[in-house]
Amino acid sequence: VNMILPVNFDFTQGNLQDFADCPYRFYLRYILQIQWPALIVNDALEFEERVQAGVRFHRLIQQFLLGVPEDRISEMAAEDPSQMLQIWLDGFFTNVPAWITGERSVEASFATTLAGQRLVAKFDLLLTSPDGSFTIFDWKTAKKPPRKEWLLERIQTRLYRFVLARAGATSSLGVAVKPEKISMSYWYASHPSTRIDLPYNTLAYEQDQAYFSALINE
Repeated sequence: VNMILPVNFDFTQGNLQDFADCPYRFYLRYILQIQWPALIVNDALEFEERVQAGVRFHRLIQQFLLGVPEDRISEMAAEDPSQMLQIWLDGFFTNVPAWITGERSVEASFATTLAGQRLVAKFDLLLTSPDGSFTIFDWKTAKKPPRKEWLLERIQTRLYRFVLARAGATSSLGVAVKPEKISMSYWYASHPSTRIDLPYNTLAYEQDQAYFSALINE
């Protein structure tokens, strides 16, 4: 299939993962713009409800990080049709705030160009520490966390760290960001007391640059 990308098409972790998983799915979704069927799961309704609850959870966390008081966030969660929101929030408030001391950039977007195309990454939270290191936080509401090795291979992990390293000097940060100063941390609401930290380095950056160049060209 000859894929002609739409004008001003941005590559993101979502559409690149679609292409890596199934080029035909990418073709249907982004070239023909045909809606792809939902995932095949045992209980499609339960799955969709959890997904939508996750979207609302992310919105509440975003508001909290932007300064809405914790008790107001809890009030909104109590009014939500899903009881999971309050459980997830309790786990978040008990554990996460102690980890995120530093300068916060909430829902921060970064972009860079590679192989003639734009790569875009949007972080749930980018934390700049006093020592000049950067941590990309991502909140997950899946039922259980995956293995660290699986996360390291996911395009989200690779793209987010790569884009931050590549775009730093030309972004709102205004400074070049060395790969060794970057880490990505996943927090799973199902295991709220732990976080999965994935540090970056120059070798991984060079490998990612080659990988994404080849993927975009393909």
